[in-house]
Amino acid sequence: MKKIFALLAVLLAFQAGVYAQKPKIVAEQDVPERYIKDFQRQAPDVKNVVWTSEGSDIYMVTFDNGDLKQSFRFTPKGMETRWAVDTKYTPQAIKDTLAHKYKKYKVRELNVLNVKNHSSYEVRISLSKKKDKSPKVLTFETDGKFIDEMEPLQ
Repeated sequence: MKKIFALLAVLLAFQAGVYAQKPKIVAEQDVPERYIKDFQRQAPDVKNVVWTSEGSDIYMVTFDNGDLKQSFRFTPKGMETRWAVDTKYTPQAIKDTLAHKYKKYKVRELNVLNVKNHSSYEVRISLSKKKDKSPKVLTFETDGKFIDEMEPLQ
């Protein structure tokens, strides 16, 4: 049980860090070489590569991997992998939570996250079709169990 709470605490702290600073686009030559090499090793044949920085030592690379939109987030402590999933594939357990707790919200984005071999869903919701109208970011376990709610940076 202590391990579960420790893992959740780490995951929550990590996700809070994701929204701590608004990312800015950077040139590949401004990214640490170790991140570039790791990225090229893991995703050698991808298209539409965009690097962003979230501070002096946190970088995210977003790219198209076939029909899949994917990103890696590099920090000194490790890497997060994120896959965009069509919202029509939102798991039923997550739909049930949304119907009960977030009735007026619509799913805008669904991602699968993998951090240190632990996968979870990140669901971005908002009240309106207009982007940034009362947005929220919800995190769920892969079985659909609700973890937390955050408000993203504007």
